[in-house]
Amino acid sequence: MVDAEIAKVLGSPAQCTFRYTSAGKPILALKGTPGATVTTAVLKVNAHLVELQPAGGDGNLFLTSGPISVTLSVDEVQAGEKVEADMVFAIGESLRVGYSGYYQCGG
Repeated sequence: MVDAEIAKVLGSPAQCTFRYTSAGKPILALKGTPGATVTTAVLKVNAHLVELQPAGGDGNLFLTSGPISVTLSVDEVQAGEKVEADMVFAIGESLRVGYSGYYQCGG
């Protein structure tokens, strides 16, 4: 995703992002900051932007929109710090894919 797509859904640039590679474009962008509550997130599926809402979780960040869900497993991160993280993307019961990548807030 590019900044304009993210801002279209979040209303401003992303405060936190998940990327496959340390320098790649974000595949998941979140409105929130380290230590604060995420209020909304966006990812792109089949060329469509999908807004996700927090839905609780067991220490992980769990986001949903209809049958789409994303679970982000990340240790505590300081502003500007890039850390390794894992993301699981699922659509209902028919698709479940795990990714390792990098999570960063601010900076």
